Amino acid sequence: MREPYRVAVWGIGQVGGAAIREVVRLDSLELVGALGYRAEKVGRDVGEVLGMGPLGVEVAADPAALVAARPDVVLYAPLDPVDWKRTDEDILSLLQAGINVVTSLAYEGLRYRDDGALERFEQLAKAGGATLYATGVNGDFIGERLVTTLSGLCSEVEHITMKEIWRSDFVGSGLFDQFGFGKPLDQAALGEEFLMTGLERYHSVSIRNVARHMGVVLDSVETSSLKLVAPADIERSNGPSIRAGTLGGRVIRMSGISGGKEFYRSEGIFYCGEDLKPAEVTADTCWYIEIEGRPSLRTTVVASASTRDNRLHYADDPTTPGFYAIAAPMIQAIPVVVEGDPGVWEHPPAALHYRRELRAL
Repeated sequence: MREPYRVAVWGIGQVGGAAIREVVRLDSLELVGALGYRAEKVGRDVGEVLGMGPLGVEVAADPAALVAARPDVVLYAPLDPVDWKRTDEDILSLLQAGINVVTSLAYEGLRYRDDGALERFEQLAKAGGATLYATGVNGDFIGERLVTTLSGLCSEVEHITMKEIWRSDFVGSGLFDQFGFGKPLDQAALGEEFLMTGLERYHSVSIRNVARHMGVVLDSVETSSLKLVAPADIERSNGPSIRAGTLGGRVIRMSGISGGKEFYRSEGIFYCGEDLKPAEVTADTCWYIEIEGRPSLRTTVVASASTRDNRLHYADDPTTPGFYAIAAPMIQAIPVVVEGDPGVWEHPPAALHYRRELRAL
């Protein structure tokens, strides 16, 4: 049996914090580095920053410190920027240094960028002898792998709906401010830009990959949005209240159009408070999938601390289970990227899934 995989985590917010908690919990992994952006976190023990107690790993501000820690893999989970430039440079610098990277950002969509990104990342990863894999909940797991797997129960697929539903009054201040919650509607433009750009990266990639695997040719992927107004004041346990009449939620919709008809609708629904909870919700945070076909299917995936009593949090841990659902596929991918061949790795589609044309080409 090999020694534990040496893991560094770049970004110690909600996703990175969840990843660190899982890394130190597992005997097969060893935390050797952590990188943060806020001055008040740098130089402190990352366990104390996260309220876990000392772990013997200081939060660094310089990526060179992560490289010097000689990790087998870096879990790359900073807050997603609107511009690719900085994150491209970060990831490529790690790959060129021979360090494998697993990221929760939307790098599974490299093939759909128009700047030659896939070829560039593939070339530099192979030159460095490292592997890049982009995973997470959406894209990749729910909107792509789970949808494709469920379609294996169908002999015909007419339409797919996937809704990513997050109760958002519990999120940290960084995301909360970027979403624009609590702001007057005419001042919430930045939050709309952030979400529209972000979800187009994630959800549109799932739409395109599912269509590609199923043999469906898309005419276009179209985007629309809706602001949700708080009907009453929404009290928050970890920040200022959301006042009635201000922004209380957002719905961002991506529609994959084929033959002039909507084939795959993917929605990100981010809401605050009980009054704005969508009808499909069976828990504060869940993923709802509906396939109209032969036969038609419907399922809901709920992330909770326990299915027995529907606890929202683990004991002494403020992280909502939905963020663990993002971190867990990253951690499960560690052996894949460390032991696999260098380059950009894409998860293969389900072995059995709906195909518009069953005959081999």
